[in-house]
Amino acid sequence: MLDVISPVAPATGPLPVVFWLHGGAYIGGDKADVEGYCVQVAAQGYHVLNVNYPLAPEANYPAGVRAVADACSFAAARADTLGLDLSRVYFAGDSAGAQMSAQFVTAQIDMQYARDAQIPQIVPRESIRGVGLFCGLYDVAAYAGNFDSHTPVSYVVKRIFWGVIGDAEWRHGPELEEASVLRHIPPCGFPPVFLTDGNIGTFTEQGMAYADALRACGTPVEDTFYPRSVTLLPHEYQFNMRRAAARDAFRLFIEFLERTKK
Repeated sequence: MLDVISPVAPATGPLPVVFWLHGGAYIGGDKADVEGYCVQVAAQGYHVLNVNYPLAPEANYPAGVRAVADACSFAAARADTLGLDLSRVYFAGDSAGAQMSAQFVTAQIDMQYARDAQIPQIVPRESIRGVGLFCGLYDVAAYAGNFDSHTPVSYVVKRIFWGVIGDAEWRHGPELEEASVLRHIPPCGFPPVFLTDGNIGTFTEQGMAYADALRACGTPVEDTFYPRSVTLLPHEYQFNMRRAAARDAFRLFIEFLERTKK
């Protein structure tokens, strides 16, 4: 279900915890894909819980988000043994994992939303120190609505959402709107957010819109975007450490963690 990745150097006490959800368009991917990145984060003084979640079409929405609650229960049962400081937790992810991380945190803060989405409220609001979002999709309904044509790309996207929702009539259900966290900013505020995306073949506009919407509700947001005139960055650019922008994003994310963990 998950891997616990810890710093090599022994800690003098419990360390903050980062829950990480991998990407893969809800139908693929594995925690192994992001293990190297999680190791680098852990080396900065964090326990990283690298979470696998059930994939579509074998599992349907919101099984992936509920898996985060299972990971939190796992951590709570082993906090003392593993040295997990569950008063300082972060939820982070890339691509589909970013959307699910944002949705899980939304449910932890907004009781009515949690009830409607049937996502367990299991993490106290005050223990969530921050959220790390990399190349995520934050208005799922708007994105899905762009694929009404009969092109090969539209066919693939439609099949993906059919598998995710588990219903051939997925367009007419409430699930996509519910998963669109951009439309469900908690009125009582949101933990600090670090957010970044590339600028070609990815969800740049949605990332910018989500950052703006969170700021408008008083959420501290640190976002990192690069204009195409400076460099071209594809979806999931942050994992290619040969790129200066990826190295900068990693540094900024660690600085965000350091500032918010105190």
